Amino acid sequence: DAGDYVCQISDRVSKDQVHTVEVLVPPSMRASPESRHAAARRGGAAVLECRASGNPVPTVSWHKLNDSSLRLGEGPQLQLSRLERQHSGKYACTVDNGVGPPIVSEFQLQVLYPPEITVERSWVHTGEGFRAELLCTVLADPPAEV
Repeated sequence: DAGDYVCQISDRVSKDQVHTVEVLVPPSMRASPESRHAAARRGGAAVLECRASGNPVPTVSWHKLNDSSLRLGEGPQLQLSRLERQHSGKYACTVDNGVGPPIVSEFQLQVLYPPEITVERSWVHTGEGFRAELLCTVLADPPAEV
């Protein structure tokens, strides 16, 4: 139904009045991966995608949840490279064109990495017959068996 409509008056002098109709369409979005879960190895890369449509053309912005003050980028794709374990977490795209409410879609990014071991104390002093406790922290994804 969008387009130009012409109102014509035919008298001795023909007069035309043109009216333009624009149909506003709220945003819609298609996510990739559809599962909204992505996994990649440390040092690798991941791509999250929110393809938007509507009229006017929607904007797409990206944030990492729990750090919403930091805008990661704009556009349909969020490309993350040289991944580290700190990149793991939830990301969100916001699709908005000012018609209707914005659409927010969340993604889970899992960065896979081998075990990293941290020893609390390298030396533990004890005596014969006494109990000693050796503590170490192991971080890995998927979780390691210790």
